[in-house]
Amino acid sequence: WIGQALGQNAAPKFEDRYFRQKVCLGGGSFGEVWRAVDRERNCYVAVKQLARKGIREAAQQEDLMREVSMMRACPHENILRVFESFQDPPDQLCLVTEYCDGGDFGDKVKESGPAGMREPIV
Repeated sequence: WIGQALGQNAAPKFEDRYFRQKVCLGGGSFGEVWRAVDRERNCYVAVKQLARKGIREAAQQEDLMREVSMMRACPHENILRVFESFQDPPDQLCLVTEYCDGGDFGDKVKESGPAGMREPIV
């Protein structure tokens, strides 16, 4: 259901295309994000592996579909590109995005403190 709504690709098995490294980038209530090497693009990617059983409520499904469709519809240097989505194994949805080195937004706030993240007043 989610895969079709997200424009899921009929992708090969995860291991055929990606090499998941032992670097967990983060996690949450639905799954984890791992760094992987895309063997076709020859670059790092971030793979969000979501457990389908954790996304049962219609509101959660809609939130996920909205998030991915917005990311795909907004090609911008400050928004992660979504490369593809697929199911593998059947109980997990994999969302492959651009990999950004250096941590997430929360890490940047911790490094510089909230005052360092303020926009200049014009």
